[in-house]
Amino acid sequence: MASDPAQQQIILQAALLVKAAATAPEVSINPSESTEVWQRISSGPESGRPAYRNRKWLWAVGSMAAALLVFLGIYRYENAGSRVSYENLIAEVAPSDYKEIRNDGPDPVFISLPDRSSVVLYQGSRIGYSISGYNREKREVYLLGEGFFEVSKNPQKPFFVYSNELITKVLGTSFTIKAPENSAKIEVIVKSGKVEVITQKDPRKKRILESKELDGNYLVENQKIDLERTTMKLSPIVKRELTELNHAVQQMKFDFDDEPLTRIIADLELAYNVNIAYDKDKWQNVKLTAHLSDEPLYDKIEMICKAIEAGYEVRPDGIIIK
Repeated sequence: MASDPAQQQIILQAALLVKAAATAPEVSINPSESTEVWQRISSGPESGRPAYRNRKWLWAVGSMAAALLVFLGIYRYENAGSRVSYENLIAEVAPSDYKEIRNDGPDPVFISLPDRSSVVLYQGSRIGYSISGYNREKREVYLLGEGFFEVSKNPQKPFFVYSNELITKVLGTSFTIKAPENSAKIEVIVKSGKVEVITQKDPRKKRILESKELDGNYLVENQKIDLERTTMKLSPIVKRELTELNHAVQQMKFDFDDEPLTRIIADLELAYNVNIAYDKDKWQNVKLTAHLSDEPLYDKIEMICKAIEAGYEVRPDGIIIK
């Protein structure tokens, strides 16, 4: 399971099969009966003889089959009732009104949302939102896979991420969500600020979605929480480990104390996988002191430009400071 997380659900189903088999009643079968059964199986239907004359043995097989069907039926019913796919979530939005961005390549993709919040989307992931509904009364996005979020602060318009069975709510902060399609769990890891997490079945869901406040049950900097998708149970909030975050933007603090502008821009290019063009000769000796921790990328660029009395332009191939 550790080496191939995609197989976790298959392994869990196999475990249920084993448990179901264990509940079947034991029926003793003497060696002669066992030999007769195997002989009839080997002879095949062309022999013209009935395959199973021993009712006791047939009853044992039938009991085990019934137990398997009951356990699988319960598992499928509970699983169908709790599992929420990405497709289920986006079905609430009209296809003509839904904007989706995919990352099918190996490198992270930087995305700027309409409110200037930013997302770094990792390989095999998808994110989208309602074009007409986003940033009206609230900001809602739908995520499949892994994304690192830096949300523009706006307490009047809470920001929600729907990732399978989990709902993440923030007012303005930075955090990571890991929600691969076939994984057994969903993870939320906070880099800065406060993040509230609930399940789709939480009885407080309606109130939390309508409220502009955090409920008080939230994660803070360097904390994480997991949702076990089969049981729909949230883990205790724990401190996150650095090894759980593999990407530069998830680890960098963006606190600069009298640092060269060239170093600051190089860090931003590395973190967000974007090209930032500027006149290196003009600003090669410029140094800055700045705290840019959980600001979205364009806010970071804007603060830098104000400090050096410059402007910037966003183009398809990157950012130009001029």
